[in-house]
Amino acid sequence: MEEKKNVTVFKSKEEVKKAIESGESKQIFIIDLSEIDNLMVFYGNMFSPEYSGTEFNKQNFPNLEELIYINPKGRISRNTFYDSAIKKAKICCRYVGNDAFYQSSDLEYIDLTGTEEIALNAFDKTKIRELTLPDSCTYFDVSGYWPKNIDKINLPVERKGDIPVLKNPRFRFDCETQLNQGMIISKMGYEGYLDFIACDPYFYYVMPISKETPISKEYLDRVKRTGIAYFKNRSEDENILKDFAKSDYENLIKFKEKYSEDLGIVAPKEAIRQSLEDFSKSI
Repeated sequence: MEEKKNVTVFKSKEEVKKAIESGESKQIFIIDLSEIDNLMVFYGNMFSPEYSGTEFNKQNFPNLEELIYINPKGRISRNTFYDSAIKKAKICCRYVGNDAFYQSSDLEYIDLTGTEEIALNAFDKTKIRELTLPDSCTYFDVSGYWPKNIDKINLPVERKGDIPVLKNPRFRFDCETQLNQGMIISKMGYEGYLDFIACDPYFYYVMPISKETPISKEYLDRVKRTGIAYFKNRSEDENILKDFAKSDYENLIKFKEKYSEDLGIVAPKEAIRQSLEDFSKSI
């Protein structure tokens, strides 16, 4: 363990354990864990009656306010900072797992710049209201649930005209999720829903249009162009094209079929044929 400008640097899991056992951990305000590749529940069995919580909980680190973890190959596993006193964190690592900061009720700011894989429910029951995914993010796990405390997600997209375009065509969602179109629109609005489509057209072609989530013809046109930009960008990356050509083609067909169905709902029948011809030319 090393002190550095009021920052306590832990170089191993064993140093963390010693600080807890000696009581030194109770006087620590800022920790740097960058030299530890895998952050996890270091010892104890979470499911045993004697288990008292994770190492970094409020009992062991009652004054811990800030976390620094700058390790491009590092991982933060499930429940590592469960019920911690952390208020802010600066993280650049390979992976932030499910429930990583679960119930860290004072956590209100997190910088994820450089982080590659992030789980949405890592920040459940914190004070974080707005989650910003960095351009470095290539995998966003939304497979569990949308935490009630998070009102907005800033996805790695940029505006080109009136549509969002994914900055990194390798970005992907884990979409085995309870999310639905109505939930996304209620949380993010129609513009935010368009951002989701820009990141993965899955969020459009598997979610039916309904009376609760009406879509205008003008908006549907933006949906179309957002989907086209997604598939076009991926097709221009030779490695993506090599590995995902078949699945991208199948998804494009699904997207076009969904668009055709929805066009019949929002447009006069006589406009469908011409619109579909225009659509096919734009691919």
